[in-house]
Amino acid sequence: SVVVVTRNGASSLPLLMAALRSQTAVQHVPCELVVIDNGSTDETTEVVRRLAVDLGFRVTLEREERPGKALGLNRAVAVAQAAAVIKLKSP
Repeated sequence: SVVVVTRNGASSLPLLMAALRSQTAVQHVPCELVVIDNGSTDETTEVVRRLAVDLGFRVTLEREERPGKALGLNRAVAVAQAAAVIKLKSP
């Protein structure tokens, strides 16, 4: 599982998701992307939903209303389904 905790990341998430899609490892190893929206007030949710269609692997979007990176990461690990978790720097 690749996890991202973001707040108001609508403008930078497309680049992050495109970079993840282009990685050769995700083409050969089953993977999932877990995005935790940490109280965004922009279009983060809509951007993730729109881009998830073309990624070619599972995308889970959760919202964590309480601010804080640790809360978001804990939520991501709780919903991740893969045996390993990789945390990407949030946009």
